[in-house]
Amino acid sequence: MASIDFNGSFLESLPVVRQHIIDGFSPKVLNIFTREFDFFDKVTSISGVLFSLPKEERRAGIRRELEKIELNGQDLYLPTARNKLFLHVYYIFNF
Repeated sequence: MASIDFNGSFLESLPVVRQHIIDGFSPKVLNIFTREFDFFDKVTSISGVLFSLPKEERRAGIRRELEKIELNGQDLYLPTARNKLFLHVYYIFNF
């Protein structure tokens, strides 16, 4: 079995392949794609903000960061829960 050089041209070609796929999207699909990845980036970036906070301040930090997220549509999801759509971000914590 041949091995893949993950430091070579294979990985270097991925951005080009990704862009080629995106360029083939219809305007409607591109709109969904853009909104979805914007939402995903906002949610996942919360961990970077929390990392710099002391442990006792992280719960308040989660709430503060979630409150900054505005949903742009009601057809967004996170890859961890593909069968569930986000209609609203609730800021209720029962820790």
